[in-house]
Amino acid sequence: MRMNLQYVHLPQEFTWLLQSNMQSTGNGFSHLKKTIWSTSNFQSLASRTFSDLEGHLSFEKVITSLGWLGFRDRLAGAYLYHQKYGVFPEEPCLNLVSDILDFEDSLKGQTIDGYNRAFLLGFYLKMNLLGQKRNNHSLKVSMISSDVSKLLELVSTKTTYIDWLYISLANACEVHGLERVRKLLEAGGGFASLRRGMTNDQDYQFIRSFLAYGASIGHLEVFYNPTI
Repeated sequence: MRMNLQYVHLPQEFTWLLQSNMQSTGNGFSHLKKTIWSTSNFQSLASRTFSDLEGHLSFEKVITSLGWLGFRDRLAGAYLYHQKYGVFPEEPCLNLVSDILDFEDSLKGQTIDGYNRAFLLGFYLKMNLLGQKRNNHSLKVSMISSDVSKLLELVSTKTTYIDWLYISLANACEVHGLERVRKLLEAGGGFASLRRGMTNDQDYQFIRSFLAYGASIGHLEVFYNPTI
């Protein structure tokens, strides 16, 4: 089943955090505390997202109570709820995040601590799925690819950019099939080998999915930095 990646309007401040180092000494954590937290839009969302916490909602209180991951999950739940129903929830809404957490957990063997790009990809895929289903309730769209999970077992090193790797493998499997992609990886093939043998239309769809994801999360570096 195709993943059918499209451009999705995502909250850029949130997706920026999910691409940053969110350890307590990381640049993303510092930016969240000094800049994002104090904005009026974020405070309006925070008043709903953290409504069950008693007392004044200072940054320190929220982070001490929830930690970064709890903070992240509540924000994601609020944005997903809005994507599904058109309004923000009046209270924390974590039920929409459970499958994203399962997805993130399935990729933890290939990801680097402190970064949330597996969660970011899951968040994008869920927002993409909800947006498409809102316009077409009968649409059958897969949020994840079971073939990619099998291929990632061949990856012995961890990467910051697990999201781009995942999308590359998912697209390659749709074109070549699982077994051929497995053989390419076992032979040490890279990105170029995954695109080799595609028709012009297949190659167009391959690149189009990259453009859709990159534009959605506000990450353009992948298109001009060959190391990613």
